[in-house]
Amino acid sequence: MADFKDLGMKVAQNRQLSPQELADWGRLLNEITRTNSLIGSFVGPDNKENIVPKFPGVKVSLTSQAISNNLLTDLQWTTKDYDESYFFDSSQNTKIFFRTGGVYFINGVFTWATNGTGVRGAVLQINGVDYNGNLHNTVSGFQFANTISTEVTVVSGDYASVQVAQTSGGSLNCGVAFLAARLIR
Repeated sequence: MADFKDLGMKVAQNRQLSPQELADWGRLLNEITRTNSLIGSFVGPDNKENIVPKFPGVKVSLTSQAISNNLLTDLQWTTKDYDESYFFDSSQNTKIFFRTGGVYFINGVFTWATNGTGVRGAVLQINGVDYNGNLHNTVSGFQFANTISTEVTVVSGDYASVQVAQTSGGSLNCGVAFLAARLIR
């Protein structure tokens, strides 16, 4: 498969394409026309220009993180389930970065180890500022989960993170958790 950026330059300069390049260019145009799925490009962390899907999204998750009693703690995402536009950088694993501005639907679920003492809380932050969250009392004998579901308007370069807290009286695991974001307009 040819480099589409080079092909695009050849087409823009009215240079002749080889039969293989012409076939590759035709496949790209057919895909764009069929799905109307591209909105532009950006330079990613790899210093290469990347095509941006029309509705880029990301989902990050973790399987367990110990949370100290009565202390707001940033969740540290350990798995990138999908990432369509370099939202997630594992060297900054508490954040997802927005490469394209717009309105995003963000949702997350944050489960807790079974413990009936105290409250559990989760807050979505945009650029380190509280945006949306909840705090709930627990019920003895039941596993509990905090959820976040909201729309947020961001500009390119903004980031989202999640802080959680609990008051069980000791350390408690935030179990399976995920955070997902998808551009909606």
